[in-house]
Amino acid sequence: MSASQTPAHPTIHPGPHLISPKKVVKLHKLVLEHHSRLDRLKEDIATAGPGPVSDSLAVQRVNYIKEFEERAQTLSPIRRLSQDVLLCVFEACHSQMSEQQFKETLPNVWPPNIFMQVCQQWRKVSASRSRFWQHISLRLADPRASPSSAGMREDELHQRLSSLAAAVKMWVANSKKLELKLYLDDTQFGFKEDSRTHELLREIWRPLLDASPRWHSIQGTLLYGSSFYHFLLGSEWGKGNNNTDLTIREVSLAFKFGHWRSRTVLPIKSTPLIRARSLRYLDISERFVMDDLYETLPSWTSLTTLSGIWATPYEVYYILKTLPQLKNGSFVCPRIEKLRNQDPEDRVFDEAKALENAQENPIESQLEEVKFVNFPPKLLNQLCPPIKFSRLSSLALKNRRCRHCPWPEVCSSEPYRIITDYGSKGLTHLHLDHACISEHALREYLRTLVDLTHLTLSYSSGYPSFGEFDYPTPVFDDNFLKDLVPDATTSAYQPRLPNLQCLRCDFLDNEHASTYLEINQIKELIKARRHPQSSLYHVTDLQELSFKCRVWGGASEVNEETGEHMAYKAVHQNLADSLAKEGLDVEGLKAQGVFHIDYDVPTPPWGGIGPALSENYHSDYEVLPGGSIAPNLPDEEFFEADPEPHPAPVPSPDSDDWFDDDSDD
Repeated sequence: MSASQTPAHPTIHPGPHLISPKKVVKLHKLVLEHHSRLDRLKEDIATAGPGPVSDSLAVQRVNYIKEFEERAQTLSPIRRLSQDVLLCVFEACHSQMSEQQFKETLPNVWPPNIFMQVCQQWRKVSASRSRFWQHISLRLADPRASPSSAGMREDELHQRLSSLAAAVKMWVANSKKLELKLYLDDTQFGFKEDSRTHELLREIWRPLLDASPRWHSIQGTLLYGSSFYHFLLGSEWGKGNNNTDLTIREVSLAFKFGHWRSRTVLPIKSTPLIRARSLRYLDISERFVMDDLYETLPSWTSLTTLSGIWATPYEVYYILKTLPQLKNGSFVCPRIEKLRNQDPEDRVFDEAKALENAQENPIESQLEEVKFVNFPPKLLNQLCPPIKFSRLSSLALKNRRCRHCPWPEVCSSEPYRIITDYGSKGLTHLHLDHACISEHALREYLRTLVDLTHLTLSYSSGYPSFGEFDYPTPVFDDNFLKDLVPDATTSAYQPRLPNLQCLRCDFLDNEHASTYLEINQIKELIKARRHPQSSLYHVTDLQELSFKCRVWGGASEVNEETGEHMAYKAVHQNLADSLAKEGLDVEGLKAQGVFHIDYDVPTPPWGGIGPALSENYHSDYEVLPGGSIAPNLPDEEFFEADPEPHPAPVPSPDSDDWFDDDSDD
């Protein structure tokens, strides 16, 4: 047999879908070189004929074969391991990978694939263990992003997709009858989808679709309108002949948009997900509105987690009534006038009336953790009489649609009843993210939350698309810090938040919500809530503190290098280290501060419209009478010209509040 006809070594046959073509060629070349040398020695022996020369060549051939085999045995001691020992080794390697690592790691470096590339014995043992093949991660990335693949042709991309389709088919086959956990991500796949590319993506998806009755979970991020999006949520899935109920228990999907959109209807009702009666966990992007909520939810009575659902107050009541086992929820209140053709005032009145009638037979909610987005007090308070939140331990209120103007019809200053009524009954975590609040409501919360251990107050500056939040009076001032410092001067005093362990406050660059605070006041708060003073005041030791706020720095400092006045500077400070130098026991304490220090910058003397500010102030503005500031424009241009209206900035698709836009779908 010639060298070109010599078969590859039987222990090296990884298959084109498990190893790159370049490595396959290199392995075959090494094996063929061994067989070629043996063939040459055999030909030399035959040509030399009987005699000492042929005997010497025969000895060389025997020694070469022996040397090659000994080398193979030295480099491959695994051949001596039994199948049971190999299986134990594989199990140990597989157990070291967490589920998060399976999501973030490409399949070609997972332990099962590495085992398959070694030899026939390893491939046989690895393929026999179906548990190794339960996780399937499809992360489609743009191959042109790699410098080595920048000039990739379409035929090369098609070859890669074809190899991936073969790998998925093998993965599904090796998993046998076990449940599958899928992770999908096609957001980085920027290659233009022609008909051939779309067909190859369909070949990748087809084995997964055939195995859909075995799906346990689906997680990941999909590009809206992509092939995978249509395969999963479009009509592709519904075309299958399999009408059996799905055993899937977890669906967690986020969606990325190629261009800015407002709300989008999620077509769950038209997919087999409606048959997933064992579904326990559903988390979808807050950009989607579920189609026909009243028809979909009765199929999922086993749900324990429902996150990212757009729902009005009455729809929240219907959800909690329909899903008696729900323990974790996240709801976004839409602009009611955008959802139906009905008059918005009639809609609000009808739902409020329905919730009022529901007070006669209130329901007992099993919710333990809940997040309400864009629910002002006047809407969320409608839920407290008909719903009892007696099991609630974690509450998050986020409202970035309201600018918190002083007008009562725009922003409500009344407290949230879900806090005042149930805050003293086991609520341990509270997160307020620009929720409507007043000084009176804040004092009421601090008095009520006796079991609270974690408090997060996020009231930083507003988004550019909505302007800064305009609180009528600052809510978080030095009195807020004083309320948190225990006072032992009187025996009748009850400390505020006696069980507080973690405090996170972000008032950075928001002059409307917070006044200037002092770093020393924050340090006094930490000292009062750390041993030994915490024992004296009967409060729990503070374990974590993060404070971001504005601080008054007094007279302006001058930069020594440039000689310019500094209007402000940002300072990052490790408060725990600072207090340790003062003798405080900070073991186990994490305390960080980010402070925006404002300085009093001197202004030029007043004299009508004075001269432009010095260049040391880094400004092209002039001081006007009354202390206001205006651009440095000629008199007639500034006072007489009609300024052009500026279009409202469009929120970024990646921002948290983009779904609050007023535009129609």
